[in-house]
Amino acid sequence: MEKNIQKNDCIEPKTFEATKQMLKTIFKISSTFNGLMQQDEILRQFAIYLMGQFAIKNFALYLFDKTKASFVLLESKNFDNIAKIIDNNDLNFQENNIINLENSDHKNNNLFDKDIAKFAIMLSENKGLLVIGSRMLNKDFTEMDFSFMISISELAILAFENSRLISEEKKKILLEQELNTAREIQQVLLPKNNPAIDNYEIIGDTQSSLSVGGDYYDFIKIDDENYMIVVADVCGNGIPAALIMSNLQSALKSQLFFVTDLKKIISNLNSIIYDNTDADRYVTFFYGILNIKTNKFTYINGGHNPPIFYQKHNKKINLLDVGGTIIGAFDPLPFEYELGQIKLKSGDLILFYTDGIIEAKDKNGKLLDEEWLVNFVENNSEISAKQMFEKIKNETNNCQPEENDDITLIVLKKM
Repeated sequence: MEKNIQKNDCIEPKTFEATKQMLKTIFKISSTFNGLMQQDEILRQFAIYLMGQFAIKNFALYLFDKTKASFVLLESKNFDNIAKIIDNNDLNFQENNIINLENSDHKNNNLFDKDIAKFAIMLSENKGLLVIGSRMLNKDFTEMDFSFMISISELAILAFENSRLISEEKKKILLEQELNTAREIQQVLLPKNNPAIDNYEIIGDTQSSLSVGGDYYDFIKIDDENYMIVVADVCGNGIPAALIMSNLQSALKSQLFFVTDLKKIISNLNSIIYDNTDADRYVTFFYGILNIKTNKFTYINGGHNPPIFYQKHNKKINLLDVGGTIIGAFDPLPFEYELGQIKLKSGDLILFYTDGIIEAKDKNGKLLDEEWLVNFVENNSEISAKQMFEKIKNETNNCQPEENDDITLIVLKKM
């Protein structure tokens, strides 16, 4: 049977043309938004479209911020006392709801100025909120008007979010480039090779938890008989710690041209760090001079993890803890540093490290603490410095990566 077509079953020509025109306009607006990268320009264009298309005097567009569980104001026009943030719990309507704020019985009235705000529209998926005032023309809004407003508001919010994500990605790429450059510079400051010292085997390296770090180690040849060994840990990590580390290295090497006294050197370094860093920045610092003719190692420990000294002839462990406090925290220093001295014999070794090793956790969550490290040295004292270095590095590499601090390790063994 043929269906009788009633007039109401057909789309009115005027409505069809209006819908067609609206879709064309929405497509044009979408293309415009997609071509804009700056968030303020997106919002400026949105204001032009909304106010121009509907002759609206006032509006406010909000974006839902999941982290704050609130609607945050993106843009507004001609609202003097509009709320910057609206708590989601204060609203009482769902997506695509259109609330006539002139209805004095509605719960949401107290959120908006009824003398200016006339309608509040919740966008799809509660991604945003549009508040509009009255029209400059004496004309009511139609359902198609509201549909149009919702569409362009959602397009503006989508473009705004895309712009934010692109901006964040660009910043991330730029930061990664800067970090890579900083890392390359930092690597230049660290020893390129392990020194070849007669009758000694020495190996060292550092590993940053970030692209750059605050650990520092160095081997400095003073003359044919004396070599300086340095290991330090700047409080914190990342670029701030790396900058202090590079300044520390520069200050140390510049002093060696005219100062050889270890106490004087560390006192000067303390003043330099103190004068050029914030109060919460300090450095734990250990350095010593190895005389390969006498086999004496003279050192100062400035609040650093004490290196482990293993003596082969009596299988005894000593911790090299003579010295004083951290550097960069006080000036003048509260007391003078003391000098420590040991003598190395064949088979003896010293293990230098930063706290990243003893603060690392294995897969079971157990710390590789100082006791573990001492036992490791005792149980592996017969192997070469290189083998000991590689075995400890393997242990730390198997630790939970999120728990790792910067890690520096040096093994010195008398042949």
